[in-house]
Amino acid sequence: MSFSRTLGDGRINLEQQRKRAKELLRQWRRDPASRTGLPGQEPRLADAQWQVARELGFASWPRLKAHVDAIAFASRHPDLVGGDEAATLHLRCGNDIAHGLKLAGFRGGFRMFADPLTMGPVPNLPLPEFLALRSDYLSRAFDLDPADAQARQRQ
Repeated sequence: MSFSRTLGDGRINLEQQRKRAKELLRQWRRDPASRTGLPGQEPRLADAQWQVARELGFASWPRLKAHVDAIAFASRHPDLVGGDEAATLHLRCGNDIAHGLKLAGFRGGFRMFADPLTMGPVPNLPLPEFLALRSDYLSRAFDLDPADAQARQRQ
C-alpha cells in the first residue's frame, strides 16, 4: 500500500501523518514482504515514521515535525518580522517564544530580560499591605535586604 497523496493546500497535518505511520507499521507487521528497504529486524514505529517522512520529501521524522512546527508558528504570528541573520539579537521579557523562534528559522541571539519587580504575587490589597507582601517576596526570592526591597518598591 502506498501512502503517496497530494497535499491540497501544501500543509502537512502531523496528526494525520502519525496515523499513517501507525497504519504502515500495522501493514508491515501483517505482511512482512511489504517491508521493502527495511532491515530484517522487527519494524518499529520510528521506522514507519521515517518512511512517511521520506515519502513527503523529508530526511527524517524530526525534520518533518520541525517543518510542520515552523509553518504552524509562522501562521500564528503572521506579523513577526524575525531577522535571519546571525547578528540579530531578539530581546524579550520572558522566554515563551524562544523555541518557536528557532522553529521559524530565527538564527540570531535570544536574550530574556527578567524584571524581578514583575514577578511573584500581585494580590489586590491596600497599598501598604501590598508593598509589605511584595517586599517580603522579593527579599526572599532574590536574597535582598528587606529594607532595600521595600525601598525599591517605592521607586
